Amino acid sequence: MKKTLLLSFVALGVSAFASSNNNNFKMTLTQDSTVEGKALKAGDYKVTFDNGTATIKHGNDAIEVPAHEESEGNKYSS
Repeated sequence: MKKTLLLSFVALGVSAFASSNNNNFKMTLTQDSTVEGKALKAGDYKVTFDNGTATIKHGNDAIEVPAHEESEGNKYSS
């Protein structure tokens, strides 16, 4: 089954961006994933938002993907 990670990044990005005072946050992928056709191995990543672009970094590897901020009136339930 092909999994689409884009929606997950949007939901994660909105919740993490809203709780952050700057445009940086950390995330952990619990399984190997694909973003914009590039494979990301499970592990810890640093995500930076800047001028409509999200940069996802892991060690020396980095990819850039289009991103935008959205406001949500309610907190996400766990």
